[in-house]
Amino acid sequence: MIKTTPIETLFYFYRIIVFILKLITKKPPPLAMVHFLSCNAA
Repeated sequence: MIKTTPIETLFYFYRIIVFILKLITKKPPPLAMVHFLSCNAA
């Protein structure tokens, strides 16, 4: 296991969020995906 600092973890999730946003702008995700993301965000 590679030990990561909280800052590195935040950057890791930030890159994922940006990647997801790029996919959404290209093509709207299914309602199930939006519901899934909204549940995880909450």
